[in-house]
Amino acid sequence: MRCTIDPLNLILLIIVIFVGIKLRSVLGMRNDEDAGKSRRGAYGLNREALGKKQKAAVSSEAKSAPDLRLVETEPVETETAKTEPVEDLVQDLNEGRGLAFFQAADPEFDADRFVDGATRAYEMILTAFAAERLDDVRDFLGADVYAGFAGAISTRQAEGQQLETQITRLDRPVLEDARIENGIVQLDVRYRAELISYLHTGATRDDAEPVASVDLWTFERPLKSANPNWQLVATQAGA
Repeated sequence: MRCTIDPLNLILLIIVIFVGIKLRSVLGMRNDEDAGKSRRGAYGLNREALGKKQKAAVSSEAKSAPDLRLVETEPVETETAKTEPVEDLVQDLNEGRGLAFFQAADPEFDADRFVDGATRAYEMILTAFAAERLDDVRDFLGADVYAGFAGAISTRQAEGQQLETQITRLDRPVLEDARIENGIVQLDVRYRAELISYLHTGATRDDAEPVASVDLWTFERPLKSANPNWQLVATQAGA
């Protein structure tokens, strides 16, 4: 059986073959190895471009960043700040107020020992005042207090009266405040006691009842004094 070829199909086949040959000559043949090389080449180009960008960025940063390298320079002379000695910066210990301030000014001060002495002084002074024997406690009285007590005793004597005083209870005194003025220390001590105290003309009473007494006494002495004794310089009843 003879097979005949359609002339039209033959012409189309020839055209397809011709076009394929032209495309091959223009584009070239590309196998798998060529594809890998192409991809590697593109990667290499990208990497090179990235490196250039990074170098450019580093160069830009280097230009804009300050130079922090250490260089040898001549020492710069600066005026040394004048500082006061530490002791001169501390508040003047000859002027101030408060127990803490006084304790700093006189670290050797023993508050408990002072209160014990203030307790005895209270008993001794009240007893001596009532008995009209101020000379027994003269060293413990400031000039003004001594003058005030002596004047009260003179008034009683002029009126023929006597003062009867008994301390039935005495709480431990409280050291309340301290002041330093011109190198003189003053300490305020508060007393709470129960007293039997009354005036009479020679006949004592058996029915006298003790009454509560609250007094604020102020003792004084020079801050730097070698004499440990304090003097009573002010009294305030009911304070």
